[in-house]
Amino acid sequence: MSLANSITGSTPASFSFVHPDYGCAWEEWKTVEDVCAGTTWVKRESTRYLPKLGEQSDDVYRAVRKRAVFCNASRRTMVALCGLVMRKPPVLTIPDGEAATQPLMRDVTMTGMSVQQYIRTVSDAAVSTGRMVTVIDYSAEQMRPYVATYKALDVLNWSTGQHEGHRVLALLIVRECEEVLEGFVVKKQDRFRSYRLVNGQVLYKTWAAGDADNSHADAPEKPMMRRGKPLTRIPAVFHNANHLGPEIGEAPLYDIAEINVAHYRGSADLENGRHFAGLPTPWATGVDDSNQTLTLGTTKMLTTEKPDAKFGFLEFTGTGLGEITKGQEEKERQMAVLGARLLFDAKKDAESFETVRLRAASENAALSNIAGHLTVTLTEVLQWFYWWQGTAAMPTDVLATVVMNMDFIDTTIDGTTLAAYVSAFQQNAISFETFFNLLKKGEVYPDDWDMDREAAAITQRPPATMPTLPLDPNLDPEDDPGDDPPADPPAKPATKKAATKMAAKKAAKKAA
Repeated sequence: MSLANSITGSTPASFSFVHPDYGCAWEEWKTVEDVCAGTTWVKRESTRYLPKLGEQSDDVYRAVRKRAVFCNASRRTMVALCGLVMRKPPVLTIPDGEAATQPLMRDVTMTGMSVQQYIRTVSDAAVSTGRMVTVIDYSAEQMRPYVATYKALDVLNWSTGQHEGHRVLALLIVRECEEVLEGFVVKKQDRFRSYRLVNGQVLYKTWAAGDADNSHADAPEKPMMRRGKPLTRIPAVFHNANHLGPEIGEAPLYDIAEINVAHYRGSADLENGRHFAGLPTPWATGVDDSNQTLTLGTTKMLTTEKPDAKFGFLEFTGTGLGEITKGQEEKERQMAVLGARLLFDAKKDAESFETVRLRAASENAALSNIAGHLTVTLTEVLQWFYWWQGTAAMPTDVLATVVMNMDFIDTTIDGTTLAAYVSAFQQNAISFETFFNLLKKGEVYPDDWDMDREAAAITQRPPATMPTLPLDPNLDPEDDPGDDPPADPPAKPATKKAATKMAAKKAAKKAA
């Protein structure tokens, strides 16, 4: 079972079992991981992101670092990009029916992580470092499959080879962080796990980090088995931002992270300058201070008998801090251009959908590329997942898919457009299929709604009826005016004589 991934400050590139390209990319991954992790991680790395000046003491350096402000534009950008990818939930097709009803889908990692949370974790890595590996294994104890994720920093070695005419993964070494309990003390230590494809079967082993480079030599290798047969493929999938396969690609957030670190350094200079130059410093000349103590305050007055004595304040009047401030603003604009648009307040005026679409075209193109690759790799993970407990010969034979959202902008149609669609449908200018698809694209219907469900819902809907008004509780049911046609209003007598005659008739009728 997977242990917690580790993010350490040192690189294991000195080990002989680390891939040659790992050390080249480690700097980028480390920077992106630390910056996205937040202020605590950045400041904990100390001189890595905020160099110490040659004559600074440790106390002075700690004060400078403490005053510095880290504005985490990188993480906000990562959250925004992942939010666009996950704006609509991915569509899962699995062999056993609806994904939401399956116990395995509610905990795919055996650590309580649902399939939706797992996909979000992979999406976070794809839009930040652009790299993550999922290993799909089987727990004999729990009798169920599970997935384990490894960030870019924890994928130490990999290699591919030819097997049965296909290019397949031949080697994978990952790092985990193991918690060891010794009495009441919890200790953490690195543990490594390797997978090798040797003579057509997969061998794996684990070993703890040791002082010697060959600490893994004594760890025994075991074959990975399924239904009594050894595996012929390493059950691992690489998730990348721009390509498929184990090769290292570009980290999407590295450029923003680098400017973010430079912004942090500028903040240290600016806050340190404000601290020392922003407060006025009192000064006095021509005053003999050997016999008196000068006290500042609104209730005190400084006096002296010497005519050449002067008092004043030293105040900062230069432009040095202004240049640093301009530099900070320039870095913020650069981060905005690269994607950190959440740094700035949104426009208060309304924008049309077309304006928003054009302004975000480049970001959407990059996100579409990432989402497309995630659709392929996450589908492969799901196939491996159900292959472990199924009867299919190969994972690719399993009918399971994951389709990521490719609609990153809210395209809800306005009332005028909706009225035009309805009018075109009523006039037989468009078919019901076209009308439904237009409304579906405009997000009038739920994501899981299809044309058959809509047609069935219209057919099963009862005819509209007018609501009945409640009866007066003081009215006799036999005298319900609703049962009889409305009576004509009584005619108004034309003259006083006629009125008297009518009244007499009514009185005679009542007496009878």
